[in-house]
Amino acid sequence: MRTARTARHGGPRRLANCLPERLRSALSTRVDEDCRLQQAWHACVPEPLGSHVHPVRYVAGLLFLQVHTPAWASRLRHEKPALVGLLRKSPAFRDIGDIRFRVTPIEPIASRMPAAPPAPSRISAHAADVVAKTAESIADPSLRQALERLARRAHGAHVQKRKP
Repeated sequence: MRTARTARHGGPRRLANCLPERLRSALSTRVDEDCRLQQAWHACVPEPLGSHVHPVRYVAGLLFLQVHTPAWASRLRHEKPALVGLLRKSPAFRDIGDIRFRVTPIEPIASRMPAAPPAPSRISAHAADVVAKTAESIADPSLRQALERLARRAHGAHVQKRKP
């Protein structure tokens, strides 16, 4: 028996087919508005500002923008009066009264993280001896064991380096 969420051949259905008609219509209208806004923005705003600042919403004479970096936000802050004047010349933005913007980096945080963990830091043989001696005087068993492991690893790294 086929359910409402599966296609004619039993596979998954398109998301649009699972949404109510009113929601599909509203989403379609919003996408169309966003496309027109992007086109009007790029037609009015010169480069490089047009590539680093993107319109998000335009409602009742208020234009909301997304800015890639704080540096571009600062530049936009200084150029705001001239930009409003420039945008008013376009039929799409003729009733613009103000611009508001928010810095939103375009690359996700995960991509800014290093791909591999950083190389372990090396400590000298003398520092490893100090850590080992300090571990002997520690009362907390888990801390003492952690310091002893650190000293052993450091001594092991120095021993391996000495072997040709």
